[in-house]
Amino acid sequence: MSVVRAIASGAVIVNDLTRRQLIWFDSQLTVHRVIADSTASTGRSYGGATDGLLTYRGDSSLFVDPPSGSMVVLDGRGNVIRVMAAPPGAWYLTGGPFGTPGFDAKGRLIYRGFPAPAARPVPQPGGLQLRFSSSSDSAPLIRLDLKTRQRDTVAFVKVPVEQVSASTDAKGRMGPPKITVNPLPVVDAWALLPTGDVVIMRGADYHMERVSAERKTTVFRKIPHSWQRLDDAAKQQVVDSAQVEEEKVREAIRRAAEATPGVIPPNNPDTPNRPAGVLITTLQGQNAGRNPEFIPSIIQMIPAQQLPDYRPAFRLGAIRVDTDGNVWVRTTLPEKPGAIYDVVDSRTGELLDRVAVPYGRTIAGFGKDVVYLGVLDEHGARLERARIR
Repeated sequence: MSVVRAIASGAVIVNDLTRRQLIWFDSQLTVHRVIADSTASTGRSYGGATDGLLTYRGDSSLFVDPPSGSMVVLDGRGNVIRVMAAPPGAWYLTGGPFGTPGFDAKGRLIYRGFPAPAARPVPQPGGLQLRFSSSSDSAPLIRLDLKTRQRDTVAFVKVPVEQVSASTDAKGRMGPPKITVNPLPVVDAWALLPTGDVVIMRGADYHMERVSAERKTTVFRKIPHSWQRLDDAAKQQVVDSAQVEEEKVREAIRRAAEATPGVIPPNNPDTPNRPAGVLITTLQGQNAGRNPEFIPSIIQMIPAQQLPDYRPAFRLGAIRVDTDGNVWVRTTLPEKPGAIYDVVDSRTGELLDRVAVPYGRTIAGFGKDVVYLGVLDEHGARLERARIR
C-alpha cells in the first residue's frame, strides 16, 4: 500500500501499488469499489507503474498519473470530478521515497523536485561518452500555485546519489548502463503537516526542522537514538545483502521483458531518472533486428569501506504525519519481529513515544484516532486498521 487517504466519513481511498489499483472502502472496510485498475474493467486505467494519491480540498483527492501528465480530482466516494494538468516533475508526486506531497493553507502544492545536475565525469579513453546525467545530493522542496504556476523553493533535502557509466563492446555496441549505488545512504525525509508547514528530518544527526509558510525555519534539538556502529564485517554484510536483492530485481526485469517482447519495462519508480537498460539488436542473420534483446541496467554497490560508520537512523521516505500533527519516523532500530516508529511532536521536536509495529506491516496513513497498516505477506497485500492508544 502506497497511500491510504482517510475521508471525514470514515471511508478511505487506497493506492495499492502491488495490484496497481485505486480502491474506495467504506468506513467498516467491508464494502469496496475499484476506481482505477490496470485492466479495462473500470473504465479508468491505472496508467503508470507508479501513480500517486494526494489529499486535496476537503474530502477530495488528486490521483496523479505521471506518464500522461494528468491529475484526476476525486470526490469523497472516489467519483471523478474533473481532470487537470500535472506540474513538471509529476513523478515526484507519487510519494514514498519522494516524501509526502500536499497542499498548504493557501492551496499551494508542495512537493520534492529534481536534484540539480552534477558535473559530467570525463569519459575514459576508448570508451563511450556518458549518456546519462548524474545528479547532486540535494533536491529542492517546491511550492507551486496551480492557478498562476508561480513557484518558489521552500527548503532543500539530502537525497541519494547514483553514479552512472556506460561502455561499448568489441563490436561498438553500447552495453547496459552500470549504476553504482550506496545501499545505506544518509538522507533527509520530509512531510507536510495539517497546518501546511513542512517538517524535515535531517539524517546526519537525527533532528527535526519545521518550515513555516513564510519560510521561517525552526531547528529543534537532536532526537535520542541508539546509534548502531558498523564495523568492517557489518558493512560488508550490508553491501552483500543489497547486491543479492538488486540481482533479484534485475532478473525480474529481464523476465518481464521476455514475457512482453518489444516493450521495455519501466524504470525503477524510486528513481525515475535511472536508465532501465538497453536494447541489443542482432545485425546479421535471418532474424536480424526482429527480436532485440533487452538487457537491464547493472546495479553495483559502492565499496563497503565507503559506508557510514553508523547505521542511519532512518531511510528515504521514512516519515508519516497523523491527524494531530505528530510525526512518525520508521527507524532502522532492530526489532524482532517488526519495525520501530519514533513519534515526534511537530511543535517541539521532542520524542513522545516509540511504537513497535508487527512484522510485515508498515504505516500507510492515518484517520481520526486510527492508523492504517499496509501488510505484505504470502497471502498478498492487504489493509489493516488499528486504534492509536
